[in-house]
Amino acid sequence: MNNDRLRGYISSGIIIGSIINILLTLIIGVKDKEIYNYFISGICCLIPTIIICIMISLDLYKKRKIDMKKLIIISIIFSIISFVIGFFIEMLIINKLLNKHICEVSRIIGCLYQTSIGLFVSADTSYNMYIFLEQLQKK
Repeated sequence: MNNDRLRGYISSGIIIGSIINILLTLIIGVKDKEIYNYFISGICCLIPTIIICIMISLDLYKKRKIDMKKLIIISIIFSIISFVIGFFIEMLIINKLLNKHICEVSRIIGCLYQTSIGLFVSADTSYNMYIFLEQLQKK
């Protein structure tokens, strides 16, 4: 897969994921308990990662470059990694280190904030998944 196609998949996943994240975060909202907000940030990282993983996996599978079992396992692993990164960014860096509590901001700012964290983390995680798959194919 060339870099333009990969960027297209990541861009498409980011756009679709951001729409889903904004709607989901507005529906769920910012909760009073911090643990709920940690999970929401993790989910905001998870959704675009899953979308991008599906697009990359389908492209690689169509070209018969890698086995479907490996694709599913690697996609699940990187999706879990994305969720954990989002969860701990909210919990450790934002909440503990910077001492900013998401419960104290307005709903729309919290929505945009959690969505943006999710998009950055998912783009990076998906790109790392693709690099891992490329290295796996060369072996």
